[in-house]
Amino acid sequence: MTPKTKIIDAFSKEKPGTRTTGTIKVGDTSTSPIDLSIVTLSGLKEGPTLCLIAGIHGCEYSGIEAVIRLTNELDPEKLRGKVVAVPVANKPAFTSHVPYVCPIDGINLNRVFPGNPTGSISYRLAHVLFTKVISRSNFLIDIHGADLPEELPPQGLVILQKKGNRETRRMSKNLVDLFDSEYILTSEIEGTCAGESCKAGIPAIAPEADGAGRIDEKAVLFYRNGILNVMRYLGMIRDVPQKTRPKKIIYLLHAIRAEQGGVFYPKRSAGEIISKGDILGEIRDIYGNVKEQVIAPIQGLVTIRMTNWAVNSGDVLLFLGKLDKRISNS
Repeated sequence: MTPKTKIIDAFSKEKPGTRTTGTIKVGDTSTSPIDLSIVTLSGLKEGPTLCLIAGIHGCEYSGIEAVIRLTNELDPEKLRGKVVAVPVANKPAFTSHVPYVCPIDGINLNRVFPGNPTGSISYRLAHVLFTKVISRSNFLIDIHGADLPEELPPQGLVILQKKGNRETRRMSKNLVDLFDSEYILTSEIEGTCAGESCKAGIPAIAPEADGAGRIDEKAVLFYRNGILNVMRYLGMIRDVPQKTRPKKIIYLLHAIRAEQGGVFYPKRSAGEIISKGDILGEIRDIYGNVKEQVIAPIQGLVTIRMTNWAVNSGDVLLFLGKLDKRISNS
């Protein structure tokens, strides 16, 4: 039977062995209130609290679907510890089909953590997520993916923060290795959900897989299997963690931009490794005449390729990731 939805404290003393859904209100009537939906799975035995957050960018659908499925699939009576999940963190973007930002204030939610209780709605939302959910967890998986105009490598990748103390960084690296991705992308970007969590001493990672405005079944399974592997590692469910492939390290993203506006015809896909001087695509005018050949200035991995056909001068066409010569041992 589906439990009744109610206003909840995600960490209230729910009955062990139960699944509870509820909401936390963000903002008031003068600042566009949001009902933040939360699912808690309380195990029969004591254990760690794992936080799952998806939909910080509201059109990254595959990750949202993975959290919805997994929180319905898991049996709390067989669980040790607690899972606290936010399937859609940025509801305004989700319901309005807006990539990257919250449409109410035009701000990227993943740049304003840990938030501000007196700021605009994105800052308030980040504050509630951080203080009422993340900061009271032991581990965080911040699930991202290809947004509406993006293509990611089919092998998937996981973002590893270069923040926090040594133990937090070590544990975060262990969590990264539990996802069967081919690449690790290191990050020092300020204001991210996972980065601020690591600063606060909470090991956190951000897996990413394809989607581009659709639910990609391969991506959903990538998230699901990775989360379950983390739960095995943490002793939250039975069984030993499954072995994953060694990972290549991406340590820098280089943006390739259009010099001229027109129509972009790519010749490379996300996941391809290219050499300096390779042709990445060409920009044509509306009559089909070639205006610009896009040449790779460096060697690297096509980490993100934008799927927009029409482009303006200065638009990002793709990101090339510079690969470290070292291989991460999973």
